[in-house]
Amino acid sequence: MTKITKENMQNAHDELLQTFVDKNADYGNSFESSLEEYGLIAALIRMEDKMGRLRTLIKSEAKVKDESISDTLRDLSNYALMASVWFDHKDDDDRPASERVDELLKRSMPSLGFYSGLRVVGSGEHFGKLKDPDEVTREIEIQNSEQLRLYLNIHKEKGALSVANGIGRDLFYRIDFTDFYQYVKELRGVRCREDETLQIYFNVRNDDLNKVIYICTNKSETAYHFDSIKHFKAAIENFIYFKKYLLNRREELSNTREQIKTLALKQGSTLIKPRTRIDDAFIEFVLFDNDEISYHLDRGPFNAGLLDEQFIYDMYENTVDPSYGKYQLILDDEFRLNMESTLEATLEIFLSQTFLDSFQRVLDSGKKVKIINIPQ
Repeated sequence: MTKITKENMQNAHDELLQTFVDKNADYGNSFESSLEEYGLIAALIRMEDKMGRLRTLIKSEAKVKDESISDTLRDLSNYALMASVWFDHKDDDDRPASERVDELLKRSMPSLGFYSGLRVVGSGEHFGKLKDPDEVTREIEIQNSEQLRLYLNIHKEKGALSVANGIGRDLFYRIDFTDFYQYVKELRGVRCREDETLQIYFNVRNDDLNKVIYICTNKSETAYHFDSIKHFKAAIENFIYFKKYLLNRREELSNTREQIKTLALKQGSTLIKPRTRIDDAFIEFVLFDNDEISYHLDRGPFNAGLLDEQFIYDMYENTVDPSYGKYQLILDDEFRLNMESTLEATLEIFLSQTFLDSFQRVLDSGKKVKIINIPQ
């Protein structure tokens, strides 16, 4: 027996229309308002939520009523149809020309209207970074990393700028030195497990978080505090230079190992000495020729789980190109540190898998991320 018939389809469309009318009566035309404000990203976020619920329902199909699955499919259909109707008519405008010009000015000149951006709020908080939380006029919550990816892919450079303005200040950069860790373990005569890693983390924009380089292995996290921004900047540049050196020599495994051994012996380093801390030896090894760089260490707990709650970008994710890097450490006139990049590179940062994964961890920790419009 044929189930998808013209009659059944007509009945389903009639029900969808009635659902649309009923919900608009209850909630007002909120969906269209969100489309007007944020574009199709608003529809994608609503539909992605429904897809998530549908996946959950299908996995537990034996435990749920058929009506639940059908209702979710119909909600999904209605969102898609409403978005399609809005898209087909989004350029329709029967307002006087003067009103349309005013609206265009507001959109093109932020000082005359609103500033759109992202904000992170903790569990139970409102908009603590704003002078008056009641001034927030419109908001839409990004509920998972996939929604952020959709937002960035739709809005491209503008989306990247809003993310950079909203949460870029708290971004931690990561450089992975696991290959080097394996060389050192071999030189020590110790087997390196497949899951062992050596990574450094640093922040360059948040005054409360920078001037610290975190060196992390599977077993330890050590914070190295630098006495000044200049020393901190010089240390980061040394680590970047050393990473590029390793990438340049990635095809010469045995020669690289021997060079590391020769250099460590020349320095009198404990780097290849068994049963000594690799993190301390590592930073001394990389900064050996820079006696003027001063720092002190903190074995913690400096802030248990700090890095698990941060937005992270791996500078060399999925690349073996030593010239990779559209990022440049700079000091401004007041000796504050920043890392400049092009708009293209900024977008690339936030679309990287490492950043999207860390974004999801931040959400899982109870924080919320919202796209908002606030008065200037």
